[in-house]
Amino acid sequence: LKVWQMGSEKEDVFDLPFAGHSIAQNPSRLAELAVFSRWGDQAALVDLKDKKNIRLIKEEKNRRFFGHGIFSHDGKKLYTSQTDDTTKTGEIVVRDVASLKVISRFSVYGRFPYELQFAGSEMIVAVSCDFKDAVNKKVSDPHFAEESSLTYIDSSTGKFVKRIKLDKENCLMHFQMGTDGWVVGVGQANDRDTSEKKSYAISISPSGKVKTLDIPDDFRGYFYGETLGIAMLEKKSLAYVTNRSTKLILIWNYKTQELVKYFYIPDRPKAIATTSDLKQVVVAETKTKSFLFVDSKTMEITGRAKGNELSGYGAHMIRLKDFS
Repeated sequence: LKVWQMGSEKEDVFDLPFAGHSIAQNPSRLAELAVFSRWGDQAALVDLKDKKNIRLIKEEKNRRFFGHGIFSHDGKKLYTSQTDDTTKTGEIVVRDVASLKVISRFSVYGRFPYELQFAGSEMIVAVSCDFKDAVNKKVSDPHFAEESSLTYIDSSTGKFVKRIKLDKENCLMHFQMGTDGWVVGVGQANDRDTSEKKSYAISISPSGKVKTLDIPDDFRGYFYGETLGIAMLEKKSLAYVTNRSTKLILIWNYKTQELVKYFYIPDRPKAIATTSDLKQVVVAETKTKSFLFVDSKTMEITGRAKGNELSGYGAHMIRLKDFS
């Protein structure tokens, strides 16, 4: 885990015994981060003020983390998206932050849960579709579905609330929700042979209407692979999205579905986030292990900053609230 201070050369590195996929900051204790493995059996709680204070979470046999998690609003519980290898189904696991003990396990009513966020008392989960090489086991629950979806679950009881179904070819993985209720979601094609038909990036209005976002004609024939990062700039209704396979940073108006601009980045862009003042969008580049800056007003690349050996490797990064 690397913590980088904007505008300075200061970098703090925290050694973990696993590769982290995404990060969450505890809202009640800002110096505490949760880091989650993907397809792995470990997660960790990291104290940013004490590098020796790393608390590991180890899952039991046949259960794995799926790369994402969030803290409860009061910071006392940790919710993680996971898979049960025995049943081949997804679950949300709720743990007590103080003791790390499992409080409950909720079904996601689908196969592979990725990103999850709160919407009031409900939890929204990006449930991806079943890839062709996966082994299915039939599930009798009437709310269970094989299709990719945004699934709403009661965060207290784990009861099914509703589902927004998506195209059967779109394996949704990541999404961001604005304060006005708009959702931008990105994934990848279930079958690469079909990837030229759609962008696999969507916007969902507060009423639940799903629209596919446009992609450049020049890239339509090979727009494939996992789209990782999303950064929303709500005042302009813009979403900045990275796709490492096509080496693109795309800027969409998620309310009109219009492609506003795109950049071809040979160094394969991955993680993305906005600065605290929203004046810049920061993108991690894989090969050069550096950070690229885009001015949010002009939508032009304004510079790069060299990172250390870890920069660019992570799938996700977040803007931290001040924890000093």
